[in-house]
Amino acid sequence: MGMNDKHDYEPTKWVDNSEPDIDAEHLNKIESALQEYGASIDELAATGGTAAKVKATDTYGLVVDALGESTAQALIDAIANKVMNELINKNKIVNNLLATDASTVLAGTQGTALDKRLVAAENAVTKLNSDLKVIYYSALAGTDDSVVPSNTQTVAYSFNVDAGVYIAFANVRWSSNAKGSRHIGFAEKTTESFSDMNAHYSIVAPSTDGMTFQNLAVILKYENPAHVEIRVQQFSGSDLKIQTRLSLLKVK
Repeated sequence: MGMNDKHDYEPTKWVDNSEPDIDAEHLNKIESALQEYGASIDELAATGGTAAKVKATDTYGLVVDALGESTAQALIDAIANKVMNELINKNKIVNNLLATDASTVLAGTQGTALDKRLVAAENAVTKLNSDLKVIYYSALAGTDDSVVPSNTQTVAYSFNVDAGVYIAFANVRWSSNAKGSRHIGFAEKTTESFSDMNAHYSIVAPSTDGMTFQNLAVILKYENPAHVEIRVQQFSGSDLKIQTRLSLLKVK
C-alpha cells in the first residue's frame, strides 16, 4: 500500500498520568499502522530512517508504470533529476533575438518574430529574382577577328541599355604577339579616353606563348538610357586581331 492511499487509522490520544495505558493493544496498533504504510520499525531502523523503504504510488509514471508501486526515495530522486536536468530555469528564457549565452533558450513568442524575418527574407529573394534580367549571355559581340591597330583606341563592340544597374562581363581574345600591353574597358559613347572610364578598364601583359585572353567584370550604373562601348587598345607595334564576347546582367 502506498503513501497516497487513504487509511482508517485513528491515532491513540495519550494523556499524562491517565488512561490509555501503554500496553500490548496500543503498541500493536502503532506497529500495525507502520506496517500498513510499507515499513516496519525494524526496516526503518535498518535504513537509518531514510525514505528508501517507504512505499509510494508512482502516480505519473516517473519511475515505474503510472500508478505502480515504487519508493519515496526513488520518486524524490526522479523529481530532483527533472528539476535539475530537464526543466528550464525561467531566468534562462529570453524574449529577444539578441542573447549570446548558449545556455539560454528563446521564449515561444520569438517564433513569430523569426517567422516574420524569414518571410521578409524569402520575399526579398523572390523580388530580386524577378528583377534580374539577362540581356546577353556569352554572346559573340562584334565581328570575329576584328583588327585593332597598334596604339589606337578602338571600339570593339557597342550596345544600348535602359536606366539601371548592370553586371557586365567582357572577354577579349587577342592574337599572338608578346610585345606591348593590352587594354579593354567599358565607356559611354561620349567618353574620350580610358582615363575617363571611371576605372571600368583592365590592363594586362600579353602571353608569351600564344593568344592572350583578357577578362573584365564591372558594375555599370546609369540614371538614363545609355549607349555603351567596349573599347580596346594595344601597344604591340603591329595590327592584332581580336574576338570579343559580352555578358550583361541587369540587377536593378
